[in-house]
Amino acid sequence: MEIKLTEKYSLVSQEHGYDLVEKVTRHKIKEGTRGKNAEKTGETYEAVNTIAYNVTIEYAIEKVCHLNLHDKLKEVDLKQFIVELKKEREELSKLINSVN
Repeated sequence: MEIKLTEKYSLVSQEHGYDLVEKVTRHKIKEGTRGKNAEKTGETYEAVNTIAYNVTIEYAIEKVCHLNLHDKLKEVDLKQFIVELKKEREELSKLINSVN
């Protein structure tokens, strides 16, 4: 079972926890090329990166908050980081609580 947390991140149910996965867009490369010499074909495709294996929902939510902040903020002081982290947590908490 897949549980969508955000547009980008989802949880995939496992026997004893969840895998946190990220949906990404990748570029196709020409056959026979790879590494530094890889040539893009201009086509893209959707892929999934596993961020964490066999984690709790709580850990996954914390990780998603951190990753979202990493994408948004480049350089901040500690106080601003804490304020932004609280906002991220509240957003995800509201989403979860809206289901109850």
